[in-house]
Amino acid sequence: AICEVPHGQGPLLRKLVDLDAEQSGIVWMHGPLAASCDEACSDHGGCNEAAEVWPHRREDFEVLLARGAYPPCEVFEGGRTFDPSTTDLRCNWRGAATPPPLGRCAARAPAGARRFC
Repeated sequence: AICEVPHGQGPLLRKLVDLDAEQSGIVWMHGPLAASCDEACSDHGGCNEAAEVWPHRREDFEVLLARGAYPPCEVFEGGRTFDPSTTDLRCNWRGAATPPPLGRCAARAPAGARRFC
């Protein structure tokens, strides 16, 4: 998920759809263990549910990893409601084909996993 940050606040990274984050007001973060993106983004303006801000290709996710201060990981397809996420040295980039009933931002990572928000 993606946190919406007021212009000029926070370490702004590039949005995955090739918009400059400083202009878009969107920043990615690595959420805490077993948290939802709603929780991770609660102090940063909230989580953005818009489909276009989530990674649609593995390459987009790899750009996110390259631009952030994230631990190195091997990238896999994923496909769960809480993806994109990381567990140890494994990163899953693709979220579920159908968003969960309460939305992607509300999906909680399981114990031992952290969401990219």
